[in-house]
Amino acid sequence: ALMTVACQLGNSLDGEVVAGVMTAAARNPVLAKTMHEYMYEKKHAVHEAVIGRAVQRGELDPATDPDLLHEVLHSMVLARRLEICEALDGEFARHVVDDVLIPVLTHRTT
Repeated sequence: ALMTVACQLGNSLDGEVVAGVMTAAARNPVLAKTMHEYMYEKKHAVHEAVIGRAVQRGELDPATDPDLLHEVLHSMVLARRLEICEALDGEFARHVVDDVLIPVLTHRTT
């Protein structure tokens, strides 16, 4: 569900604005700080909750870092949006969840 919402936002007019602002933030430290607060800090509790529920269900190791979910999910969306310029559709959402997020989040180091 989180990936679907991210794709919907990425496909919207707001997504276009965010992509433009993120490009500008790469050259403006004040804007970059504001974007970090908006794109990371405000969403961190959601990512913690998603990981926490998966841990409770026994799907993830309790040591799983919620930041990893944020990093991977948003990197995939932004790369697709900014570099590949293809739709953030249901097939892409499925691919990211099944082929990227689940393997990354369930990978156990020994």
